[in-house]
Amino acid sequence: MDETAMTAPVRGEPAAPQQPEVPPFEEYPPAAGGDWSVDGDDYDDEDPEDEPPIQPSSPADIARVSAMTDEVLVIDGRPRYHMRGCVHLLGRESEPLPIGEAVELGFTPCSVCEPNDVVLAGQG
Repeated sequence: MDETAMTAPVRGEPAAPQQPEVPPFEEYPPAAGGDWSVDGDDYDDEDPEDEPPIQPSSPADIARVSAMTDEVLVIDGRPRYHMRGCVHLLGRESEPLPIGEAVELGFTPCSVCEPNDVVLAGQG
């Protein structure tokens, strides 16, 4: 708690509201239905309402696609990366990026077009 919250307000100034103590991030339980994601993007409630869920991917698969240069598409201001033809790209301006760069920038895979599976399947 900062020291200004302990001082009396100046006349005519509202008192500072008391903030509840918040536990460190590590102490929060995982989101319903699974573990925390690898990249820390655990707050789906911050995603746009019409955004698809994140494609479930193992840490090993995420590490593999992070080293790849296959092209995926991203939309400015949106958190997912997609494959060409994904329904979530319709009517939106997209930008191509290497999948490794998309992961590095914090984008996560779309659960509809499943770009991680598509890119990894093309590797064989």
